[in-house]
Parts: sequence; structure tokens; C-alpha cells
Amino acid sequence: MYFIQNDVVHLGDVAIGGSRMWDFPCVSWSWSKGGSVQAGVQVGEWLAEATDPERSAKVMSPEQLAKVRARELMRLRMSLEKLPDAAQVRIALVHFPPIGADGTPTELSQIMDEFAIDLCIFGHLLP
Repeated sequence: MYFIQNDVVHLGDVAIGGSRMWDFPCVSWSWSKGGSVQAGVQVGEWLAEATDPERSAKVMSPEQLAKVRARELMRLRMSLEKLPDAAQVRIALVHFPPIGADGTPTELSQIMDEFAIDLCIFGHLLP
């Protein structure tokens, strides 16, 4: 098991980098009761409301969210800068999806394009 935080893991010809990232408005996903994906609700808001309706008012302010998002983009860039040019497969690991529910490109996907990422694996899905 490897923890990736502002660094890269090399496994043969495969190089893996990434960052936790954050919920960006352009990549916000939510799930309808029928199980279909809908864009437009921020994950932080959805989780707060789903777990405790009274907490929805305690979600980060837009200024706080912007600060966290900028930090996470910087961390992603720092990690991907360390990917070796010689790697035959370049993988990015992030917590949140790098594109919108409708496939819309984002800052995240643009950074991944910039660093010639072959595969992006994300792990944050709502039930």
C-alpha cells in the first residue's frame, strides 16, 4: 500500500500521481432517488443535507471552497510534475471526478491533458 501526497509511485513502466482534489461546481454530481446522475449539486452540500439537514448551513463559504480548490489544484500539479517522461503509462488518482456529469472538461481535466495522463482513477461516488 502506498499513500500518494504530492509525490509519485513508480511500478515498472507505470507512474502514478495524484491529489485528493475537491468538489468543483463544474464537476458536481448528485444522484436522484432512481439512481441516475444529475449535475449541479455540490457534493459537500449534498452530503451535509443527506447526513444532517441542519448541517447544510455549515457548508464552507464560497471563499473557503475557492481556497481549498486552489490548494488541491496546486497539489495535483506538484504531483504530476514528478511523473517521469519515460513512464509508458501515466495514471492520475483523485478523489472526485475530473469532468462534469455531462462530460464537460474542467481545470482538472486540462491539467491531466497537460501532463499527458493516460488514465484517471477517481473514487468518490455517492450512493
